[in-house]
Amino acid sequence: VASETDYRLRAQRVLEAYQVHADPFADEARARFRGTFEALVEGEGKSQGVDTTVVDRHIPVMMGRELVVPLSGAGVAVFEFQELCDRNLGAADFKAVCDHFHTVMLQGVPQLTIEEHNQARRFVTLVDELYEHKVRLVCSAEVPAAELFSVRFDAARLSAPDFEGFGTDRRGGPAAGPNAYSRSYEPSKVGMVADVAAKFGLDG
Repeated sequence: VASETDYRLRAQRVLEAYQVHADPFADEARARFRGTFEALVEGEGKSQGVDTTVVDRHIPVMMGRELVVPLSGAGVAVFEFQELCDRNLGAADFKAVCDHFHTVMLQGVPQLTIEEHNQARRFVTLVDELYEHKVRLVCSAEVPAAELFSVRFDAARLSAPDFEGFGTDRRGGPAAGPNAYSRSYEPSKVGMVADVAAKFGLDG
């Protein structure tokens, strides 16, 4: 029992649930993230007696689809942010991850602006699924959790459809342009920050 406890404590010491790096893909950041992964895998292997072989995997989702897990071992899965949030994935995909792993490590989480609202929504959906299924999340991100969602944006990169359905003008008609979009996004941003921070245990 003492040996199991030692390995669990060791893994817990290196487990930093939210790691901040200006460049999450720099050598130092990668080494820190990989070290966390290896410690978690080793800790699970010693305490639970599970196989610690590190492999890539394909897990079933639904309707015959599969999701590639590029790195995994002992119930721990590693993804890059773009692999889960830059693609057309949703709750069913994230639930499949929860069904197969007790810990998910997500590398390279950027600061998300209005321009990345689709990625932001997917990230929040991912956090929700992990939280609901009691799956631990470890992130390597560009900014602190409170700064993840920003209203900064480049209007030139947004097309008219991006603004549809966001806000109304002073006459009650549809609002046009990036200012209306920004005003609509701000309350959502605040809610998303609070929700994600709470689920990371960073809300005070």
